Amino acid sequence: MPRRRKINDFFENPEPTMPLPQSRASSVSEEDAEKIAKLAAEKVLAMFTPRVIEGLEKCDRKLAELQERLSTLERKIDDITRLLTSKPPSQSSKTPSPSGRTRAYARRLKDYLEKNKYILASEARSKLGIPPSRLLEVAEEVGAVTLNLEGDLAIMLPETLEEFEALLELVSTPDPGEAASKLGEYEKLFLKMLRNGLVYYDSSSRSWRRL
Repeated sequence: MPRRRKINDFFENPEPTMPLPQSRASSVSEEDAEKIAKLAAEKVLAMFTPRVIEGLEKCDRKLAELQERLSTLERKIDDITRLLTSKPPSQSSKTPSPSGRTRAYARRLKDYLEKNKYILASEARSKLGIPPSRLLEVAEEVGAVTLNLEGDLAIMLPETLEEFEALLELVSTPDPGEAASKLGEYEKLFLKMLRNGLVYYDSSSRSWRRL
């Protein structure tokens, strides 16, 4: 029969105790823990990355809009600054002086005479914008000659008048209508001069001449 242990014996020579089972946490290695942490971080990043990218794109668009508005504002400020600092044009630059208008009319008249041979004073305002009161002054400015046609004037350059007279001498027919048809662009001028007695047919030379 086994001997009962006394209480003193128990404390002096205790029986070996059963080992406690290890927890599951202690069975996970450090390498596995790192892998788990990495996978968790990747999942969290995957969840938030699209939102972050979308937010960054919105920020970029807002910044571009702000930069465009700022550039527009800067241009407007520059325009206002130029308007405030620039000198207003003088009255003389707005309205040409009488001599300046004459030179402008003269260039216009000369260009027309070089292309169209002559012009009637009655047509100068409608074709060239030259008022009748300035026409003689402008004709003198370009060195043009004038022919009085009873209530009208024919204005042409000297070389044009010489050309017209040379053509007259080449027309041998005494018939005015037939003669006018042979003068081409001078037909209208010839008929006006004929009505005013400024041209005649010379039977001796069998040609037309200007008085």
